[in-house]
Amino acid sequence: SCYLQHMCHALQRGTASLDRPLACTLAEWHMMDVKDQSFGFFSPNREPLLEHEQRESFQYGYGFSFVYTKAAWELVKFPDTEWSEDGDFMGRLQLKKVPIELVRSGDAFPLAAHTHHSDSTSGGELYGNVRLGYAVPSPEAFQQLLPTVRRVAADSRVGLGAQHPLRAEMHRVLDGYGYPPTEIRWHEKEQFFKRNPNFGRPVATPQQKSWYQE
Repeated sequence: SCYLQHMCHALQRGTASLDRPLACTLAEWHMMDVKDQSFGFFSPNREPLLEHEQRESFQYGYGFSFVYTKAAWELVKFPDTEWSEDGDFMGRLQLKKVPIELVRSGDAFPLAAHTHHSDSTSGGELYGNVRLGYAVPSPEAFQQLLPTVRRVAADSRVGLGAQHPLRAEMHRVLDGYGYPPTEIRWHEKEQFFKRNPNFGRPVATPQQKSWYQE
């Protein structure tokens, strides 16, 4: 596929051999809400709502985009755990000074669209109950896949903002709401921040693409 070709090319960048420990992961990526097929775009290192440590966690903690050599896997095995095994794997590669390439795509060159479902304990790209990133049009490159997504979305168990019971409980207890909060989606962020100006860091919400520019 185009995605695998692009990632494998990045993995080989600057080296003639894949026999040594190497890894790469996306530096930024598209996101998709399965229920209505709306799309967003997220760049952890340019996300105004995240502190530096959080950006690092988001940048290297999403295993869906990991590509790595067998030598890397043999050097650092995935831990036998139910939570954040991908972040642990990549973190230990970093400690061992294994080269990790960050692959950029830009919102105009879609490589992958990340989503999550209510059977997963992963919360997706959220700050509290607010979606990170900004809304983008449906990428042309993904159009041929959307009929399959729509068939999945027709399942009555797939709902907007659906979340795993554990994730809902974490919001209820850790965020101090007392109840699982309603998810604030990309197109709702501008109005949400107008109503809640003190939410998160005192900077502009990344609802607009222009707010991401450096």
